[in-house]
Amino acid sequence: MDPSLARGYATSVLAYYPDHSAIDEWLESARHIKAFQGFLDSIRSKKPGRVLERVGPWLAPVFRDPRIDNWSRSEKMIRAEAYAVSQASAVFELAQEEAPLFAEKAVFLMNLVLLLTESNPRVCLGCLASISHHGVLRLLQREVATPETMRAEIRAILTLAQKVGFVSFLSEPNNNSGRGYLFPWRGGALAAVGMRVRPSSVQRYDTQRVVAIRTWLAPEMLSDRQRERMFGFEQAFRPDKGLGEMGDLFDDRAKWLRGNLVPWSILTDPIDKSAGGPTQIEGTNHKEHTAL
Repeated sequence: MDPSLARGYATSVLAYYPDHSAIDEWLESARHIKAFQGFLDSIRSKKPGRVLERVGPWLAPVFRDPRIDNWSRSEKMIRAEAYAVSQASAVFELAQEEAPLFAEKAVFLMNLVLLLTESNPRVCLGCLASISHHGVLRLLQREVATPETMRAEIRAILTLAQKVGFVSFLSEPNNNSGRGYLFPWRGGALAAVGMRVRPSSVQRYDTQRVVAIRTWLAPEMLSDRQRERMFGFEQAFRPDKGLGEMGDLFDDRAKWLRGNLVPWSILTDPIDKSAGGPTQIEGTNHKEHTAL
């Protein structure tokens, strides 16, 4: 697809998603309070029973697909998700979170968690995965997806990126060194990086460590070394029952990621000359990641 046409379609795809401000508004609304109250009304129950009936309607329409991840004596957890676009998410190196390097437009997979541990009920909002406008543009330009199928593609991609982020950041919670990932996808590979972001301009938000999808590389763009790094992906990322029920999968995935990761920095981001060099998006220099 022509790059300028792909850019227009990418902008249209992102326009489908609610702005991240919808999440900010939900957090300040009575719906947030009523959802939390429904959770509190249920935590004394040994079985979840009607908890989703009490909580679910108050999560909508911002958060979707509420599910019970755990309901035991020691921990009770309900999780729901939202896809939201940030028009200017602040981007930081993993090791710092004070001065953003630039801002970009991106779609985020946000997770809302209603959690009870050690008699402490609370609401947590987090994010582990994003895809930039530039990443969507490349998927369209290289005909991995069409404008009609792009939303389903984003959902599948961010679900994978979230699983990667869950294992990568939890297995090395204090490792803030820059990292690049490469995952097989549609015959080629998704290039992703670990970085910090602040999806919302609301300053109360902490920065979030995310696996950010940057581009898709066609088969002919991949080196032998890159193909070696992706070997064993299908086994490590075989189907699971959810982030909280992976069992031995966690160790398998952590081991695979250790062999897949390469050092990476936003400030030394390599250029894909075959794609025409840096692409100017939202006033920021975005470059391809063929060296990941």
